[in-house]
Amino acid sequence: MKIEPLEKEQAAESVRPIYEGIERKAGRINNMLKVMAHKPNVLGPFLEFYKQVWAAGSLDPKIKELAYLRTSLMNGCTYCSRAHTASAKKRGVTDEQVQALKEPGGSDRDIFTDEERAALQYAEQLTAWPAAIQPADLETLGKFFNTEQIEELVLAVATANLTNRFNEGMKTPVDV
Repeated sequence: MKIEPLEKEQAAESVRPIYEGIERKAGRINNMLKVMAHKPNVLGPFLEFYKQVWAAGSLDPKIKELAYLRTSLMNGCTYCSRAHTASAKKRGVTDEQVQALKEPGGSDRDIFTDEERAALQYAEQLTAWPAAIQPADLETLGKFFNTEQIEELVLAVATANLTNRFNEGMKTPVDV
């Protein structure tokens, strides 16, 4: 079975204002949202949640992007890896850092700051085996980040895992 992204004219009436707002802001609607539009009652709340996760906070947006991208690469999500490679570069992630994130152990390289390495290692733990997180892991993060920043990091990683599973589960076509 192939699940097609819904164009505006195919979407439920309740989705059309959402599409129009996205078009005004971004110029186009990405395929993930077009696929999510099959569940209109989820699309609006998801967009608000996603917006809040990425809203300016106390954690450096570059660190959020690094963690999101590493999570997406670990999960093998082509859709999110591609989208967040582009957005990570806009937030200062270098080509060399992107390449390192694709390699096992690459997040330990000296092209990352101590803070970035700590965030990436935590993102890897949280993605691979969340139940294995120990208080000591939070203590390690606490050397670099305060509680609000850790929460922002966890939300970014959790959101990456959610969107990775949604896009891979629905086989969302990569945007061109």
